[in-house]
Order: sequence, then structure tokens, then C-alpha cells
Amino acid sequence: KLYKRKLKQATETQQVQCTLYTQDRWLFLLVVGNEAACKEFLTWLRTAKVDVNSRGQPCKERKATVVGECELSNDGVIVTTGFDTCQTHNVVGHLPEPLQAGCAAFLRR
Repeated sequence: KLYKRKLKQATETQQVQCTLYTQDRWLFLLVVGNEAACKEFLTWLRTAKVDVNSRGQPCKERKATVVGECELSNDGVIVTTGFDTCQTHNVVGHLPEPLQAGCAAFLRR
């Protein structure tokens, strides 16, 4: 809950929209915004205390891995506002085509 709340707060203060996909034990965060805003968000994600560790102490998201990047046109490929969550058994099928291969490769590891 804390993790989702922190992500939602970040989308309100930064120029990005996020959708959190969960599949099995994995979390995938689709971040949509211009290049500078996305890089700033990823920096924030790795440097701010956004989660808690097994001892219940605030910690940083150091395991975040970028599995793909792509430029999206303004034709409405992704429609997301603010922060949203989606539980799925097939996260790859929910992502834009240019990101599907990277995500699928990550899941095969």
C-alpha cells in the first residue's frame, strides 16, 4: 500500500503517468511522459524511500530495471491518467508492441 501511495504521489508532482501491472511475484511499472520527465521519475524511484524492507524500515527501490523504452505517438496508443493498477496473468499483452519483447525477455530469466 505504501508503495502504491508513493507512486501515486509522484505522478501528481511529476509530469508522468503510471500504470502498475502485477504478474505473479513481479511488478511492472509503465511510465508515460516525455524523456526528461521519465528519467527524472526513474531517478526519484531509485533515490527516494518508496517502500519498506522485510524489517519494516523505509527503503529505496534499488531493484528497478528498465526492460524497454519507446517513443509513443500522440495517436492515443496509451490512455492513462495519473496512477492506475492492473492485475494480470499476461502483462506483455497489455503493453505497447515496442515494449513487449523486452518485458517477455525479462520474464524468461
